[in-house]
Amino acid sequence: MRKARETAAWLNAELQRQPWVAGNRFTIADITAFCTVEFARLMRFKPADEGFHALQAWRDRVRTRPSALV
Repeated sequence: MRKARETAAWLNAELQRQPWVAGNRFTIADITAFCTVEFARLMRFKPADEGFHALQAWRDRVRTRPSALV
């Protein structure tokens, strides 16, 4: 889980300076990262609980997309 938190910290820092994983537009990188973050919830990982507020805000933004609704 340590490596996952390190990666989440890196992604959180990226999302503090840009709206999407790869820059200014939504890409496959966001889809892949979103799937990973959602899967991590099974291990009780919640970005906001870990202090990754930019990652949580991004996750919430992606979740509102019609393609993310399940």
